[in-house]
Amino acid sequence: DVDATAYDVSGWINADNAAALEFVLSDNAGEIEDLQAAVSANVALDAWLEANNASAGDVIAIGVAAEGSLAGFTN
Repeated sequence: DVDATAYDVSGWINADNAAALEFVLSDNAGEIEDLQAAVSANVALDAWLEANNASAGDVIAIGVAAEGSLAGFTN
């Protein structure tokens, strides 16, 4: 069981910061692809993402939420 929260960053994007996000995603594409491959290889994380209407291919970052659980950021 994965103790995590999914955050869809697209809800945080507006006209003022959309270009900045696209630049960061493009500039870090290789690292994001490596992260997505690692997440996809983790059966528990992959299942958790699917249960939250996402996939490893949507993941752009992983972090730790304030209470210590996993935070998955998708786009």
